[in-house]
Amino acid sequence: MGGPGLLAVVGTAKELPKVDLPDCKILVDVGSFYPFLVRSVYNSKMGKPEEFVAIWILNKFNTPNVEFFIDGHGNKEKHATSMARRDNQADLDSAESIVKEMEDRAAVGKSTNKTDYRTCTKLLRSCTSLTYDFKDKLSKQMASQLADRFMNDYQLGRTLEQYPRHVQARRRIRDEVNVGLETLNYHQLKQHFDTAAQKYVKLVDGEADLAIVRRAKELVIAKTKFVVVGNDCDYAIHPSIPILLRPSGKKYIQYNVDELLAKSERTRAQFTVLGCVSKTDYNANLAGFGIVTNSRIIKSCSKDIIVDGIPVKDAALKILDNYYEHKDVKEARMSR
Repeated sequence: MGGPGLLAVVGTAKELPKVDLPDCKILVDVGSFYPFLVRSVYNSKMGKPEEFVAIWILNKFNTPNVEFFIDGHGNKEKHATSMARRDNQADLDSAESIVKEMEDRAAVGKSTNKTDYRTCTKLLRSCTSLTYDFKDKLSKQMASQLADRFMNDYQLGRTLEQYPRHVQARRRIRDEVNVGLETLNYHQLKQHFDTAAQKYVKLVDGEADLAIVRRAKELVIAKTKFVVVGNDCDYAIHPSIPILLRPSGKKYIQYNVDELLAKSERTRAQFTVLGCVSKTDYNANLAGFGIVTNSRIIKSCSKDIIVDGIPVKDAALKILDNYYEHKDVKEARMSR
C-alpha cells in the first residue's frame, strides 16, 4: 500500500506538519526517490545517471547520522508486479509523447502544463522498475562520494578552525572513526574512509523497508532516537517506527504514527489488515474495494475483538478472519 493509503484513513496531507530533517539518526529508504531516479535513468543525454543521482541524494541529506538503504533483488511475491511494469510499453510510449510535447513547448518559450508533468510522472512510475545493475552502481557511487567527503572533511579539519555547517555535520560522523588516523598515509586514509562509508550506504539483500525495520528495532533496543524517511506507508504497521517522514518538496510531511492512528480510531492491527486486503506490489485487491471502503469494513470487523493487550499479529489474524466472512466481501468475491 503506497503513500495514499494512510492518508485515506487518517486525513489529508494538508493537515499534517511539514518539517526539516531532525537532529537524530535518520534511516532513508532511497526508494522514496524512485520517481526522480527513473526520470534520470530515461534522460538519454545523461551518460552515467547513477553519478548524478548519488550527488543529488547525498546533497539532500547533508546531515550527520544518516543511513541509506537501497532495494536489492526483488522477492518472488513482487516479481509479477515488476514484470507488469516492464511490459507496460503503452504507458511508456505515452510518457515519451508527453515529454516530447513539453520539449517542443519549451523550445518556443511556452510554459509547461502542470497536468502534463503529473501525468508523465504517474505513467513512468507505473511502467518502470530500476534494474539491480543500476541500484548496485548507485550504491557504490554513493559510498565512493561519501568516502571522498569524509576524506575532504578530515583534511580540512587539520587546517581550518571554522567550518561550514555541512562540513561540521559530516565531521561528527568522521569523528566516530578517527582514532589513530594521524599515523596513516594518504592511501591508507582513503582505504579507511572507503570502508567507513560502506556502513552508511547499504544495498540490502531483498527489500529496503524490511532492512530498515530490522535496523529500527536495534535502535529501539539501544534507546537511540531516530526517524524513517520513506514514501511507503506500510511502515506504519511496525510498532518500532514511531515517526515517518515523507518527502514533500524541500521539506518532509511528518507522520506521528501512534497519534494519527489514535486520531482516526484505528489500530496497527487494523491497518495491517488493510495492507493485506488492498492492492499492493505483493497482491491484487482481495475484494475489489477501495482503501476507504476496506477501512470501514475492517473497522466493523473489529468490534468483537479486544485489541488492547493482544499482539498486533494475533489481533490482525482475528480481524482478517472476520473480513473474509463479511457479507459485502463474500458478495464481491463471488461476483469477480
